Amino acid sequence: MTTEKIIISSNDIDANLNLKLAAFFRIMQDVIMHDTNLVGIGASDLRKQNILWVITRVQVEISRMPKYEEEVTCITYPGADLKMFYPRYFRMVDKDGNILVNLSSVWAIIDATTRRPILKCPFQEKLYEEHLVDELPLPSKINVEDELNLKEERKIHYSEVDLNNHLNNTRYIELISDIHDSSFHLDHPTISLELNYLKEIHENAHISIYSNDKNPEILEVKSDENVNFIARITYKE
Repeated sequence: MTTEKIIISSNDIDANLNLKLAAFFRIMQDVIMHDTNLVGIGASDLRKQNILWVITRVQVEISRMPKYEEEVTCITYPGADLKMFYPRYFRMVDKDGNILVNLSSVWAIIDATTRRPILKCPFQEKLYEEHLVDELPLPSKINVEDELNLKEERKIHYSEVDLNNHLNNTRYIELISDIHDSSFHLDHPTISLELNYLKEIHENAHISIYSNDKNPEILEVKSDENVNFIARITYKE
């Protein structure tokens, strides 16, 4: 289990002085990477074995986003091995120990060349299962039943891909957040979301973003007619 204290930066807040959703995901990713690095299964360690970590599903509940210059504590730890899939929990708490943001996620390891899942984990002994009270249940598949409307089309650029040479998971949050303007987000902060990462998106891909224009909002990101990513977001009315 890794615990880190962070002070919310001016680079990561909105006009209400609240931490932005995409910034939360960047912090979450960094703290999780620090935790895996400590036990020798971080991104740089696995690259030597031609292995990559990839996130597959996420569930988040937000009591409130921390404010500018607020000090928060981030906590992350792995859950029980699901055979091919690896649960990971994360939470952000205030100085009094109240949970501000609670997250559960499921990760996989893939072959860096074939991009296929690795069935037998080569470092199982380094994944120490831990638990805290008030964990979120693990995320599940999002079923899309509504008709979705095209909101935006764009190209993926160099600045948006990461060390795995694909669109970083935090960038998906920016993509779907940007279909609404700042006035919408200031009046309707996110209170929960579920994410399904289905297929990688690479540099120079042309993507389309779709929405059901409801609350909860269902969003899809597609490239070449493939559904790459699905989100379900609930906003405060």
